[in-house]
This record gives sequence, C-alpha cells and structure tokens, in this order.
Amino acid sequence: MRFWLLILILLGAPLLALPQHEPTRPDVFIRVKKAPTGADYVWIQMVAEDYPVKLLEVQCQAIGTNLGGEIRGLEISMTGVGAGPGGKEMKILGAFFAVDGLADAQKGVYRINPLTRAFAGTPPPYQIDCLSVLFEEMKAIKGVTIGSASAPGAEVTGQYDRNMRMIEYRVTLKSQTPSEIDIPEMVGQQTKSVQAPSNRRTWLPLVAWVAGAAVLTGGLVYFALRPRPVHPPGRGTKKR
Repeated sequence: MRFWLLILILLGAPLLALPQHEPTRPDVFIRVKKAPTGADYVWIQMVAEDYPVKLLEVQCQAIGTNLGGEIRGLEISMTGVGAGPGGKEMKILGAFFAVDGLADAQKGVYRINPLTRAFAGTPPPYQIDCLSVLFEEMKAIKGVTIGSASAPGAEVTGQYDRNMRMIEYRVTLKSQTPSEIDIPEMVGQQTKSVQAPSNRRTWLPLVAWVAGAAVLTGGLVYFALRPRPVHPPGRGTKKR
C-alpha cells in the first residue's frame, strides 16, 4: 500500500491533468521551515532511488556555499517505503540540515537560487530538470514575494496557500550551468515576466490526503497532488 501511495505522490501531477506548460514531475523535493533559533531547517528528498549518496552530500554543501556560509548537522539517510513489484524493498534517499539565509518570512523574501544552482549540472542519468521547493509556515507579501518568473536559466511557477501558510515553487531548469541561473529574490529585482503569488483557496480534502500519504512514505510533497491553477499566480482563481 505504501509503495502505491509513493507512486501517486510522485506521479500525481500528470494524473490530475496539469496544464501542459507546467512541470509535471520534480526530480527533487525540498522543504524549508524556520527553526526556533532562526536558522532554516532543510529537508531534501530525491526521486531517483539509486541517487548517489556522495553526490547528494556535495550538493547539500553547495547550498551553504551558495548562501555564503556553511550547512550544519547534515544527516543523509535511506528510508524504506514498503515493497514494490516483485517484493523489492523501495527506498528514498533524503537529507536534512540547518543553514542560514534561505527564508526571510518577515520581509517575504525566499531564495530559490542557492538551491537550484546546487542541483544544476548533475551528471546523467541523475540530471535534475525540475525541482519542487516548499517553504512551510511562511507568508507571501504582495509586491515583494515572487510567484512566477521567467529568469535566466530557469522558469519558476509559484503558488501560495495563505490558510496553510505554504509557498511552493516549481523550478524548471533551462540551463545546467549554475552560473547561468539567476532567479530573482524579489519582484522588484526583475520587471519582466515576474508576478506575485495569488492567495489561492485551500483544497482541504486533497491536501489532508497528501499530508497523510507523506507521513506514510516519508515524503515531503504536500502540494504534489494539488490541482495546479489554470491562471498564472497573481491573477487569482474563481471560487468553486
């Protein structure tokens, strides 16, 4: 049962017929949450079951370097998620650490660039083409927090759930060269094709199901099965 929940989480977006212009399946899921000390806790989950442990360690360290500092308390582990076809045990490679400077909820600034650059350039067959980045217990500020952006080296699609205080970004890489990726931190830093996220209504029954499945599988994908907005962030959606 847990195996099929994992498959639904990872493939749920295309099953729900997402708009074609949006990424359908991330290669890595990242969750960021503020620690009581003010640091940022970061959880990372790789989709590829055989993703190299050493490679993930290097990429985690790169996130700290990209922020001008170092990560702390790095833990990398394999988590079993049940038996797959043929009885084979399915596992997820994940990482946890603390770092400073990823999120500033008071100012509404969330830095995606350090995360995206850390995973750009991953060699085949583990190349990262799409990332899901979730900022948990955070708020978006109109005119400051980016929602969607056409940035050098990457396309960003964001959505904000004010009720659940979550901001999710889907980042599609247009370049695998880290130095060519430049995602703005705030709306004012780039005027072309940048929007603030909309205050979308909460899809409570579906979100609750996904959160429960995430607990069972060790997943970090709160938004993976949520219906994606047909309208770009910033324009809002009609109530149903």
